[in-house]
Amino acid sequence: MVALVNEVNQADWAFNPYFEQFSRYFLAAKQDAVIVGFLMFVVWDIGPHDRDHPPIQMDGKTLREAKILAFGVKEGYRRQGIGTALQEYTIKQAKMFGCYQVRSVSGENHPENHSLKLSMGFAVEPMERDEQCLAFVMPLKSSREK
Repeated sequence: MVALVNEVNQADWAFNPYFEQFSRYFLAAKQDAVIVGFLMFVVWDIGPHDRDHPPIQMDGKTLREAKILAFGVKEGYRRQGIGTALQEYTIKQAKMFGCYQVRSVSGENHPENHSLKLSMGFAVEPMERDEQCLAFVMPLKSSREK
């Protein structure tokens, strides 16, 4: 899996020591005993970790999210449903962990990722960091769900 992470230029995110303080999850997709896709996410409180904002609360409870930090599918295996399956499994796991949402930020140079997220129903908002980015959010609970 490390070779694939490096191949798709996601090592800086996937193996960043900062994220070791959070619950991290690595998913791998295999075909014919070869890892052809991966996704890494963390579970953390919404707000303080990458936006320097106080934790978001509802009814006195801090809301948590699954934040996708690294994702890729090997060239030649794209557009076969592998990326969608990894995203769907992340959403399923996030629901099991009691997360309020799944969030992902993607630089402007990843149009295939943008199309995938939009086709799955993620909301999108432009944002700027060191480069122009898009923030994608998939809500998992309404304010009425407990």
